[in-house]
Amino acid sequence: MKKIVTMLLLFVAVLTISACSDGKSSPDSRSEKETQGQKSKSGNSDGDEGNSDGEAQNKNKEYDIDLSKHLKVGDFIQFGTYEQDNSTDNGPERIEWQVLDIAYGKIFVMSRYALDSQPFNKDDSVYAWDKCSIRDWLNNDFYDKAFSAKEKDLIQLTELTTKQKNEKITTEDKVFLLSNLEVYHYLRYLSIEGESSSFCHPTAFSVEQGVKTSAETENRCDWFIRNAYAPDDARFVNAKRGTVDYDAKVTRDNIGIRPAMWLSYENISLKDAEVGDTVFFGTYNQGATVLGSDGLNHYLIEPIAWTVLDIQDGQKMLITKSGIVGYNYGNSPWENSHLRKCLNSYFYDEAFSEEDKSKIIETTLANPDNDVYGTDGGNDTTDKVFVLSVPEVEKYFGGSRDEDNPLRACYSPTELGTNGAGNLCSWFTRTPGKDQQTVAFIDYYEIGSKAGHINMEGTEGRISGISAGRPVIWVQP
Repeated sequence: MKKIVTMLLLFVAVLTISACSDGKSSPDSRSEKETQGQKSKSGNSDGDEGNSDGEAQNKNKEYDIDLSKHLKVGDFIQFGTYEQDNSTDNGPERIEWQVLDIAYGKIFVMSRYALDSQPFNKDDSVYAWDKCSIRDWLNNDFYDKAFSAKEKDLIQLTELTTKQKNEKITTEDKVFLLSNLEVYHYLRYLSIEGESSSFCHPTAFSVEQGVKTSAETENRCDWFIRNAYAPDDARFVNAKRGTVDYDAKVTRDNIGIRPAMWLSYENISLKDAEVGDTVFFGTYNQGATVLGSDGLNHYLIEPIAWTVLDIQDGQKMLITKSGIVGYNYGNSPWENSHLRKCLNSYFYDEAFSEEDKSKIIETTLANPDNDVYGTDGGNDTTDKVFVLSVPEVEKYFGGSRDEDNPLRACYSPTELGTNGAGNLCSWFTRTPGKDQQTVAFIDYYEIGSKAGHINMEGTEGRISGISAGRPVIWVQP
């Protein structure tokens, strides 16, 4: 089957999206002397109607677009402006966004606060995402009001797939709401000031617009997602639990709106990367397909995303952000495993150019025994590509073996939800399990769907569908 090689070109000029210094100041914090602006439903506003002179002046102000070269998932940036403190005299405030993902040439962000109150649809005749009024409002009213021309140039047109009952709706949007699977995938382990990012606080303006809060929810609010299954079954994230709920009316207008979007982003270079940064090195088929001119789906060859785990004497240790290799492990120990052979031959040849290969360092590895079952870990090996041992997982990701650890959680790059775990996957270590027919691995769930447990008993090494290879390399930039 032919492979279509897609190399995303970085065409971003000097970009900057200013990272928030501490992320602790809320736009709904205001002094007693602040005056209350006129209540004007922004979704019904046309142009600058209802805006004060101060807001109009602020609207036209050009802000420096400061894109930090060391953005990490979970960081906050400022981008665009919108009325938030409900005092129109001082103009709209800068919008805070949390970084949910970093991809090749772009970042995925969602607003920190609920910025407005809008119904999913203005009447109960429509509930599909491609036809609902909230989609139109986000991509027109909000888009035009919140962003300057310079900022609009950085907002990516994104192809979305939205599940509706047994169907999938495909749209192209610049600004959108998260889906239920994206809530699970992106927000499960992200936090804002100690609480899950799935919990949301509204701005003073959005409360004035109608967003409902209560002492029972600690002044948090519900917020819409883009899945709706009937006029009386729009989905939203519950303010009390931070989980997806259902049975909201599409016409309900007291639920918060948290816009999301992909922005152009000039990725950090491998040479400049620090521990924890996302870098891109090599290309590989990671499960995505594209429809070819022959009417058939062809695999895409895409840049591989890595996280910098360690830096020693200028050399950098990288681990793939996702489990991207579907080879089975074979029997332990590592020196005789099928996975080792595949990583250092087929994967190495397919993923890296000759220039890339010149930067990859052969590494001598100690292969420790299983310290619970006493299974022999085998001889030392010399490898260009490998997977972590259990002691290395503990060193670089921390935490006890049997605890829920978001840092150890690993995602499959394939379509969200394909394995029933919200896109989470387990991944092999090179430490043997209870015997030489098994291998210790990082589990994607335990009771309660907790992720990141180190399973020392192990899984059968012949299995490839449950556990994934998560390649590791040392490179000299």
